Amino acid sequence: MLLIPAKTTALRPFPVVGHVPHIIRRGLLNVVGDVCGRNGDIGKLVMGPRTVHIISHPDHVRYVFAENSPNYIKGTALNNLRLLLGEGLVTSDGELWRTERNIVRSAFQKDKMGALIALASSPVEKMLSAWDQGAPQSSFEVHRDMRRLVFVISGLTLFGCDLSAHEDEATEAFAVALRTITDRNQNVYALPLTVPTPGNVRLKRAIATLDRHVNSIIESGSSDTNGGDVLSTLLRARGKNDRQLRDEVITLYLAGHDATTHGLTWVLHFLAQYPDLQQALREEASILLGGRNPTYEDLRFMTLTYKTIQESLRMRSPAALIVRQLVDDDSVDGHHFQAGSWVLISSYLTHQMPEFWPDPDRFDPERFTEEASRSRHQYAYYPFGVGPRTCIGNHLATIEIQLILAMILQRYEFTHAPGARVEEAWHGTLFPKGGLRLMRSRL
Repeated sequence: MLLIPAKTTALRPFPVVGHVPHIIRRGLLNVVGDVCGRNGDIGKLVMGPRTVHIISHPDHVRYVFAENSPNYIKGTALNNLRLLLGEGLVTSDGELWRTERNIVRSAFQKDKMGALIALASSPVEKMLSAWDQGAPQSSFEVHRDMRRLVFVISGLTLFGCDLSAHEDEATEAFAVALRTITDRNQNVYALPLTVPTPGNVRLKRAIATLDRHVNSIIESGSSDTNGGDVLSTLLRARGKNDRQLRDEVITLYLAGHDATTHGLTWVLHFLAQYPDLQQALREEASILLGGRNPTYEDLRFMTLTYKTIQESLRMRSPAALIVRQLVDDDSVDGHHFQAGSWVLISSYLTHQMPEFWPDPDRFDPERFTEEASRSRHQYAYYPFGVGPRTCIGNHLATIEIQLILAMILQRYEFTHAPGARVEEAWHGTLFPKGGLRLMRSRL
């Protein structure tokens, strides 16, 4: 587990490179925790010529995301990610972002969720059938299995196509790309892609692999643009030869499975850690469903499952860090932020502040009763971002995790495998370093 101190810790920057050696040695999230602590203090990192301010207090989050959001853009902060995603929804700014958001929004409206959730049941059933063919009790690498499952579900729900034949190659290419992009962000003197360093070669190969898959997805949907999935919506607006279409598809290709995979993996980690809670979720699903697969309408009655997902996202939000660049000079709570500098907004720290989350290391879904949520600071919880740039697929991701849990918990019980160690790592999203090994036991 990442160890976030209650108070700030002085970290001496090195000449020229600043705090980069600390980040390489301990990881960015640990260093962010050192310089900010759990009390919402504003911190500052020096990364070569770059100044990075860190905020986590909900008042400061509200200021950046709501009260003065036009001054905090993606800008140069996402230049390395643009090597992979181009100018898609995650990386674009201004009028381009507003146009694309409006195009895609219709495909994520709640009246579409029933049809999308119906598509998700079949891959889960297929995975469970494969599990049933094995031993009644066995260990498995949950992050790998959930990644494959969510990847296939994303293909069906977002693009209307079966991606199962490409799951290993594509997910590995995404993993390589994100790992290399994270390294480039931490190496403030990273060389252009035209320079054939080992990292650049790996990144270019990964992007080429993913571009090939994206082109295949676009071709598969170009013959029928009348569907309600995201790809059909984009094809109607853009046409298959538009470069912007490629950027939006690869963005959704990544976003559709990466964060959801990590979110689902962390929930299973906590359920394996708290068997009584796992049993309570199993009973909730069994009483409501009686062994059948859930529909979209069923999910709204699974309140304990929903609260458990929310608490897991509090403790291990995949979007643990969000980065912005300042357009003009600004001042936040007496701290001067210079134009062009970067701001890291850390939900990981916000979600651990004792002022808003008493005993923050305790896993407690009852933090998310309606009454408790209403009484809490509006910006104390933002696992999918906050403000106008909140993740457009947040509702789909949450109900997808609900559906998967409802189906697998009715058939299997989960515990941690003997000797399993869980360590967090961050490569654009927060995930279990080295995977997560659980035991599954057929009920």
